Amino acid sequence: MNIVLFEKNEISCPLKLNDERAQHILKILHKKEGDTFSCGIIKGMAGKAEIIHISEEGIKFSFQPESDGKPLNPLKMISTHRFSPPDSIKTTSPRCCRARNSGNSFDRNGTR
Repeated sequence: MNIVLFEKNEISCPLKLNDERAQHILKILHKKEGDTFSCGIIKGMAGKAEIIHISEEGIKFSFQPESDGKPLNPLKMISTHRFSPPDSIKTTSPRCCRARNSGNSFDRNGTR
């Protein structure tokens, strides 16, 4: 699901056309005037935005909040490379990797 995120102070301003979010709305989501898209305020409300007008100034839209937003799921990084991550990142390293259809097994360091 696509959701376009905004800072609190951006939600009431037109979105400039050279902004990556505007490009995503127009070129990837193929939205036009009158269409809606999912959006939210970072650490705030989530809802729908309706595109009111598209001009050289940017995309003017109205925001209708629908929920308090969802907390982000924790991120778990899985790696076969040995490294020392920051304490804030949880990692899980497999004891070995098996090359598909080759019968070769490798340890954490990539050696046989």
